[in-house]
Amino acid sequence: CKYLEESVEYVDSFFKEHMPKIKMIRPESTYLMWFDCTELGMSSKELEDFFLNKANVGIMIGDYFGIQDLRFVRMNIACSRSLLKQALQQILEAYNKLAH
Repeated sequence: CKYLEESVEYVDSFFKEHMPKIKMIRPESTYLMWFDCTELGMSSKELEDFFLNKANVGIMIGDYFGIQDLRFVRMNIACSRSLLKQALQQILEAYNKLAH
C-alpha cells in the first residue's frame, strides 16, 4: 500500500508539473488512476489514439465504463516505478508534440 501511495503521489506531481491540462483524480483506495483530459480538446477516439499510438501507453477510455461524452482515461499504476516513469515520459513526449 505504501509503494502504491508513493506512486500516486509521483504521478500526481508529474502531471501537475509537466501536463497541467490533464487532471488526475485521486483514487480513494486503488491503483487505477483516472485522468480528466477534457482540456486537451480531443474526442474519446482521439484520446485513445493519443495514448495508445502516440504515447504507446496502455489505457482504457472512459467510454468503456459508460462515461459518455466525457474525456476520461484510466491507467493502471500497479507496476514498478521504473516502468511507471517510462510510461509518464512517453506521455509527456506525446503531450509536448501537441503544442507544435
